[in-house]
Amino acid sequence: YTIDTKFPGARIQFDEWVAQTNQQAPPGNPTPAWGLSRGPDPVQFNIRSNGTSPFRGQNFSARNVSYWDPNLRNAYSMNWNGTVQRELSQNYLLEVSYQGSAGIGLLENWNINTFPVDFARNDLALRSQVLAASQNFRPFPHFGNVMMRSNFGHSTFHSGTAKLERRYANGMFFSTFYTFSKAINSQDSDNAGSGVAPIQNRSLEKGRAGYDRSHRWISTINWELPMGKNKKFSPSNRAVNWLLSGFEVSWIQTFESGNPLNFTFQNSPYNYYPGFAGNRRPDVVSTPSIRDGWRDIGGDRFNVQNTNAVVEMSHFALPGGCPQTLPAVGTQARTDLLNACSFLVGNA
Repeated sequence: YTIDTKFPGARIQFDEWVAQTNQQAPPGNPTPAWGLSRGPDPVQFNIRSNGTSPFRGQNFSARNVSYWDPNLRNAYSMNWNGTVQRELSQNYLLEVSYQGSAGIGLLENWNINTFPVDFARNDLALRSQVLAASQNFRPFPHFGNVMMRSNFGHSTFHSGTAKLERRYANGMFFSTFYTFSKAINSQDSDNAGSGVAPIQNRSLEKGRAGYDRSHRWISTINWELPMGKNKKFSPSNRAVNWLLSGFEVSWIQTFESGNPLNFTFQNSPYNYYPGFAGNRRPDVVSTPSIRDGWRDIGGDRFNVQNTNAVVEMSHFALPGGCPQTLPAVGTQARTDLLNACSFLVGNA
């Protein structure tokens, strides 16, 4: 195994709190508040006996902090592979191989100042309070996001490759191979991320990596043209022979499948918990597929929001939530509707 621990360039573990004050002339006074020769007036800050200063603002959700796990350890990776070769003839070789790897204890950032996406699901009164003032129900209500850096990450990679190779002979060499693979992880970048997966099951954020390519076919060929001195076609004229000698034709081609797509939604008629409680994604109601006639993007091709979708959107649905407009308080209709609300944020 190998060890590869990388720490951030920014001093995330040393957050600095900065206090600011403004000085200005009284209203109606056109003279400068102070001059360079005198400098600003003395500034008095409210300092506690322990050397700290109280927070004077009202927006606690904007007070984001970073926290490093005191038990942070080195991440490591494991690699394993196997190969079988078969010589088909003197110059041809067939090779079948498997390669796998796993990243263990990778460093990632996760928000620990959150609550489960189904919080207060069976408590109508509490659910209404959470929707009205969700900041009050965070574990640390006087802070916004508390990003904890720890060994949260895990990644896996599996691939199978079939390769056919022609060894160099008679001026020609070629190699072609096809790989079927899958890479999954919880964050594409090492030692980064702003994960807000459901706190009760962070593995829900693990899926196909952004760089995953299921299919890849690569071929290369190099052919020395049989013309010139000591070749099959060797003109008797020395000048012509010299001009035609030493030419090669090379070809490299790559075909591969595209990267995974991420789907989001907007303009939903439902209310949801804030984003810190979980990522919002549409529900998958059937197997996604390309839309029939997907090459027709519509008449307004210069405005992306007006073009036709490539993927058939009927395969997706808005995740359930609470309607933004509810029946009157105290009515049975309101109670029934809120009891049916779901705060799951989607499975796409």
